[in-house]
Amino acid sequence: MFDYNGPGEETAHAVAGTIQVAGSPLAKGTVRFMPASGSMSSGSGAFIKNGEYEIPLEDGLIAGRYQVHISSISVDEQIRAAREGGSEAAKLQESVPARFNRESEIFVEVTPDGSILGFDFDLK
Repeated sequence: MFDYNGPGEETAHAVAGTIQVAGSPLAKGTVRFMPASGSMSSGSGAFIKNGEYEIPLEDGLIAGRYQVHISSISVDEQIRAAREGGSEAAKLQESVPARFNRESEIFVEVTPDGSILGFDFDLK
């Protein structure tokens, strides 16, 4: 699990959902919830396995707006490629379009009462 929790006394909320690419579950990867400007949180993230992810309460999200970054490249693959050098990094194939990861157009809102909307994603 990634730990992007920030300072503050706000209540965190567990988050879980599914991620599909063109109607099929994303086999593996990562999902990160990065705070949009003005948020008190520093975000959180989780690993994706068989199209599902879960952020437990202890790593949860506080109320605010988040930009969602989804990648099909696992952390293990990223670490291995970094250790082995540039040629290995070049071999990593991202199956998620840039508009859903490094140039994400996905934003979600967590409300103060813990209502969480839009945490299942079908990337088309």
